[in-house]
Amino acid sequence: MKPGLKVGDQATYEKVVSSSDIATFRNKVVHPLYATFKLAEDVEWTCRQLILPYLEPHEEGAGTELYIRHLAPTPIGQRVRIVATVTEVTERRVVARFEAFNEAVQIAEGHMTQAILPKAKFREIVQEIQRKAARMVQ
Repeated sequence: MKPGLKVGDQATYEKVVSSSDIATFRNKVVHPLYATFKLAEDVEWTCRQLILPYLEPHEEGAGTELYIRHLAPTPIGQRVRIVATVTEVTERRVVARFEAFNEAVQIAEGHMTQAILPKAKFREIVQEIQRKAARMVQ
């Protein structure tokens, strides 16, 4: 990683909850509220913004841990703001805590860990997983 990322650095992401963000499983709407899995996607995106400026051209970041405590619902049409704050930085790992808010209350909190590794190593890991999966299918 390039130098500069430090504890306390923040990234923020905002969006308006849309119908594509609600809890839907197997094409059936569970409820018209911001789904935890969509929140997870948005949290990962927010945390990724912390590392992107610091990745070397030969590096990639990969999520290794995501903990979400979903505190309150958010309906379609409400704005959501996610704030991620770096809590730990090493040569090969970045940890961030996050908080998410809708227009009225805090809706989530948690943390995410991202591993930083060479793209070549990442490709090797993916290829090995694919080889193992192919052997299991046979």
